[in-house]
Amino acid sequence: MQGDNDAALEYFERTVRTQPGCLTAYIAMSQVLQQVGRIEEAEVVLKQVCGFAFDHPEVWSALSRVLFRQGKLEEAVDTIKFAMKGGPEGKFKKPSRDPMVLFCLAYFLACLGHIAEPCSLFLRICNDDPSPVSLYLAAQTCRLASDADLGSKAVKGLLSAYESSRLAFCSELAVFNATFAAPQWEDAISGRRREEKKAGGTEPSAEQESRLRIRGKEVSLRFLACVDSCSPLRASCGSGDRAWLSMGSEEEEESVPFREVALALEGRSPGEGGGWPEACRAAREAVEAEVAALAAEIVRPKGQARQKRFAGLGLTKILSIEVAVGQDFRSWVTRVDGAPRLGGGGAGEDPVVEAVVHATGRQIFDGTLREITEGAGMRAEDQKLFSDYQAGAKTFENF
Repeated sequence: MQGDNDAALEYFERTVRTQPGCLTAYIAMSQVLQQVGRIEEAEVVLKQVCGFAFDHPEVWSALSRVLFRQGKLEEAVDTIKFAMKGGPEGKFKKPSRDPMVLFCLAYFLACLGHIAEPCSLFLRICNDDPSPVSLYLAAQTCRLASDADLGSKAVKGLLSAYESSRLAFCSELAVFNATFAAPQWEDAISGRRREEKKAGGTEPSAEQESRLRIRGKEVSLRFLACVDSCSPLRASCGSGDRAWLSMGSEEEEESVPFREVALALEGRSPGEGGGWPEACRAAREAVEAEVAALAAEIVRPKGQARQKRFAGLGLTKILSIEVAVGQDFRSWVTRVDGAPRLGGGGAGEDPVVEAVVHATGRQIFDGTLREITEGAGMRAEDQKLFSDYQAGAKTFENF
């Protein structure tokens, strides 16, 4: 992976030297720089591009997101407002009309604690081109602005969007979860990885380091954690009834029902961690401990980013956490993914879809938007999102 990134950087650097006006190469180079952790350099690249590509909205939204990732929310807002003015003579019009530029401005203002302006902007976006994310944030900012009437209209649009396409609805919210979560999440997750490498990993050493195998493949469990708040910690953990078998790469993965694992292990003597049922329970406990450790990091400010403001906007962070099982049936966390993608569920329901449904349904029917939803006269029982949320609620446990 590092070699691929190095090669890509070399290619794009060569391209911008020979074609200094190639906007696509600059943006792609900034994306690779972010992937390898050189975010300050990505910021410099994008600021350079803004000098000769003022009327290209994608440059301004990309720069504002890089600033956001560093906790520079105020600079991100100032940058977008500067772009929307159209330059010294006001001749550049595209940035002020671009939906993503408007969305970034509204969202970053909301994350700074503003209410009226982001509420107005989100409603404007919804009037022009409504999407699940813009409708959700319009409902949340209307709630904070004590405008139940406009908030209920946004909720109705949100529920209608779910009924129109469950997959498109969940896909967009999953992308938002990966891209616009509090910037502390990225730092906390990468920081935990560095600690694990420094300490030799979170895997038990010596006799426990050998992984449990079935059909020659290593066994692991994957959990989806939904974190509503870090202080106090309010979260839930969901896991399907399937384990994952892997030869070390995603292409060779397969998911199998728990019962199939239990049959394959039938007759095997329990180890220090007990047997398969005990390993599953221990895995969930390991996930809860991992989320608690991450939450302790998230509450720390990063620039102007404050986790409580994200929680106040009803923004649930969804994490995918992988837990390995040893031959002695002990369990330990091996990977945390802050950007789980759809399509990783194997057979049956996609677990990320289930997590999005659970997180969104809980906010609408049992959380921050409950009063607006009930006050709008919408019967929960008549909503598809509610029935799906209720059906999947039993697979998620609060902790």
